Amino acid sequence: MTHAVRVLVVTMFVLGACGDESSSETIADGAFGATCTNGDECDSGTCFEYGSKGTLCTEECPEDPAECPNDGLGCNDKGVCKVE
Repeated sequence: MTHAVRVLVVTMFVLGACGDESSSETIADGAFGATCTNGDECDSGTCFEYGSKGTLCTEECPEDPAECPNDGLGCNDKGVCKVE
């Protein structure tokens, strides 16, 4: 194997190992953070337009925003839990 081919193979391996972990995550249909077009598609019944993130399933803001299923992000000013 020539040096150039070895470098290419190693580079491809390293780049593949450093891929974006979030791309391998899948969100079940209807779950918090899943894409939606209306509330009927969401387990919570709440589908919200997040601008550049798109329209996603979320939940109405609970009395204690720390109870949102979003790792402590809380709620936005529209009364729904934030989605990452």
